[in-house]
Parts: sequence; structure tokens; C-alpha cells
Amino acid sequence: MLDRFLLEIGVLVIAFFVLRKYWHKKEVRYYFGAGVIGLNVFACWLYLYLAIQTVMPWSLAWGKIFLHGLVAVIVYTLRDIIKEKDG
Repeated sequence: MLDRFLLEIGVLVIAFFVLRKYWHKKEVRYYFGAGVIGLNVFACWLYLYLAIQTVMPWSLAWGKIFLHGLVAVIVYTLRDIIKEKDG
């Protein structure tokens, strides 16, 4: 359990430093935003599939679908605002 925790923290630290170095590039911000949106939409579809297959109760799945859908919409909106700001 500790090894998995350390691995996840290590990946987050590496991602942080890579993004810190390259965040000033427009392409990096665009593709990172697109990746976050894509992962959240994928999570929505995954939870919907699990609910349809009765692996997960609908009451639990709807909350997760709403959460990930809301995050995708917020990131999409912020990405458009940043794109307008960058010109």
C-alpha cells in the first residue's frame, strides 16, 4: 500500500515539475486542458456503463457522473477564457 502511495506522489511531483517548466507554452496549456476534459468525459461514460451493468448503484453513479461532468465543463470554460486572453 505504501509503495503505491509513493508511486502516485512521485508521478504527481514529476508532472508538477514538467508542467512548471513548460506551462508558458500555449500548446501545453491547450493539450493539458483537452486531456483533463477527455479524462473526465471518459469517467462519465465509465460510471454510466457501470450503472447500466448494475455493478454500481445508480444513486452512487449519478453523483460521480455529475461531478466529473461539472469538472469537464469548468475546465472547458476556463480553457476558452485563457484562449481569449492569450489572443
